[in-house]
Amino acid sequence: MLFTPKKKTRYRSSRLREHKKKVFIWKVSIAAFLFIACVVGVSVLSRHHSMHISQINILGNVYSNEQKILEVTEEKLKGNYFGILSRSNSFLFSRGRIEKAILEQFAEVEKVRVDFESKNSINVRITEFNPVAKWCKDFVSEEAEVEEDANEIILSKEDCYLVSEKGFIFAREPLINTLDLVKFKNDHEGEPIRSYYLNEDLFKDLVHFTDLLKERLNIEVVTVERADEFSFNMFTTDKLELRIDTEDDVLEVFDNLQTFLNSDEVSEISLADLEYIDLRFGNKVFYKKRFEVTVEERSEEEIIEETTVNPITDADEGSDDVEE
Repeated sequence: MLFTPKKKTRYRSSRLREHKKKVFIWKVSIAAFLFIACVVGVSVLSRHHSMHISQINILGNVYSNEQKILEVTEEKLKGNYFGILSRSNSFLFSRGRIEKAILEQFAEVEKVRVDFESKNSINVRITEFNPVAKWCKDFVSEEAEVEEDANEIILSKEDCYLVSEKGFIFAREPLINTLDLVKFKNDHEGEPIRSYYLNEDLFKDLVHFTDLLKERLNIEVVTVERADEFSFNMFTTDKLELRIDTEDDVLEVFDNLQTFLNSDEVSEISLADLEYIDLRFGNKVFYKKRFEVTVEERSEEEIIEETTVNPITDADEGSDDVEE
């Protein structure tokens, strides 16, 4: 019997396996090379100047510092995704990453939106909180806090902060502030920025009341101070003090004040001649005239005797007490 053919078969089979192994290695090597070449190519392409964000425009900021916003934005465009793709690529950069960083670092910013200006330029559109009032500390430093950086806002000597319509304290008041804002004082502890001066509803009521006074009665409130747990005192440009209860409806308080000012008893009296009007007792309104002479000229007993009168009762309108 002859066994030679079998030896040839085993030899051919071994050569075939070796050939297949070499082909597989070549295929894997070529695939790896092509993959690496593609990654390198994409990486290089993502860094190409034609696709690189080279200009950042900061728009809409007033109280937040433009240079610092620019620095935060540039920081978020540095580096690469997975060490390969450039973060500053016009088509790959993360808007959300930039917007989140700005909102976290700038209390003045209420909203921010990043969009394209051109292929190599983006806009960072800032929407800041709108100040409706300011809150000031009792302590006033002797020297103004002035930043050396020309881009920094110069701060005023008085330690005041800007407050949004919801009572949110978001920024220090600039030295040059053209807004005519009512000043709130006291009733706050700790770091003011990113905190609330009062609860939202109460603060809105107080601001609304001051707006009504200015728009309908031409009475301009300058300062608002808490008197106690349930009442506030408002001081006008005429140095008139208005006392209100925070548990009363502001519209009813305003109506009571308007009725009081239109009454025959006080219609002829100038607001500048009044020391205070007390509106804390519903439809009973109390007031006090200013002294027309100094204490040195007349005794205290004589002054009290001449400036105190009995309450006035109006049977038609209800009971309005007016006390000097």
